[in-house]
Amino acid sequence: MKKLLCNAFSISVVTLAIAASSASSQENGPWNSPLMWAEEISRDVFTTPQIFQDSSGVPCVARKSDTDTMYCVFQWFREPRNTATWDRVATKMSSDGGATWTEPVPIVVDGLPAGWQRPFDPTIVFFKDSIRLYFSSSVRMPMGGLDSLVNTYSAVGVDGINYRFEPGARFDEPTRPVIDPAVVYANNSWLLTAPIGAPQEGAYQATSSDGLNFTRIADIPSDNAHNWTGNMMIDEEGTVRFYGSGQTLWRNPYNGFGSWGQFVSIGIRGGDPSAVARGPGKGRWIVFVGPRYVTLVGNTDLHDEQQSIITPNPVIDVFTITHCTNAIVSVSCVDILGRVFELPSHNGVVSARALPDGMYVVRTAAGEYLGRFVKAL
Repeated sequence: MKKLLCNAFSISVVTLAIAASSASSQENGPWNSPLMWAEEISRDVFTTPQIFQDSSGVPCVARKSDTDTMYCVFQWFREPRNTATWDRVATKMSSDGGATWTEPVPIVVDGLPAGWQRPFDPTIVFFKDSIRLYFSSSVRMPMGGLDSLVNTYSAVGVDGINYRFEPGARFDEPTRPVIDPAVVYANNSWLLTAPIGAPQEGAYQATSSDGLNFTRIADIPSDNAHNWTGNMMIDEEGTVRFYGSGQTLWRNPYNGFGSWGQFVSIGIRGGDPSAVARGPGKGRWIVFVGPRYVTLVGNTDLHDEQQSIITPNPVIDVFTITHCTNAIVSVSCVDILGRVFELPSHNGVVSARALPDGMYVVRTAAGEYLGRFVKAL
């Protein structure tokens, strides 16, 4: 089959802080994006991104030193809504350097005080024989939006699923909320960053000798093109690097003593990236928030007229994918259970008659994301 070619997507980067109730927020919520992954084939050149996890955001991937074991945590919005797996931190594990991954499992944080907001914006760090989970939370649900009670907290575990809450805030800015923490452990020292707000405001940063008690140091300066929402990693040479968001994803080396280097674009469009070195000579593996699903025809919120749109939606028998070539193609539909259905297509029209009712993500045979639709009678 020929490869289906589509125009570039318009990226919508969404912070997973709170879920608003308006119709507009329902369309633009973080559950309307998938996580994507790619692997580095030469310095800053990555393979075509593919779907890593449907309806998820805020990923962080980490590798256990000198092994092929990798864990990825993220905020999971598994349907149906308002269930045990909707808007919860979940984890996936790989024992072969990212070639294959387990199904997601919601994490458990024992000892989290009653009445606290559920953990969100997760980050994990391997240290010694343990895994430390950093996350955002607050002593109560925010009133009318995020408030200064939202801080960075932590929990510790060994299996990547079960954690024990560690009392006290790891980072607390008295006048503003602290979300989207990034943490790395290198050279027996811990470094924490968190975006202050708008991209040009830069990021907080703090250091620690034990991963629990952090001392704030000078804020990281930035500009409106570089958002310090992302994650840190240790590359093959032992250098700490931050991978962040913007017009394209970027990386920046840590020079030490609170100083950072120059921004380098890696040419991928997306948000909130996390990269990991897979070992000597193996390159890097990256996961990030992909393009927002497009489910409504004539959606006035679409700022890129080259968006790929599935019509009609809901789908009954057949559908078309606009802004794509009419070459003979093969497309795959993935349901919320991860089952894959290969669908025939002719002249850009895809037959969905054989699909059971449900919600599906559409991608090409090469794994390129195209959109999402609902199949209904």
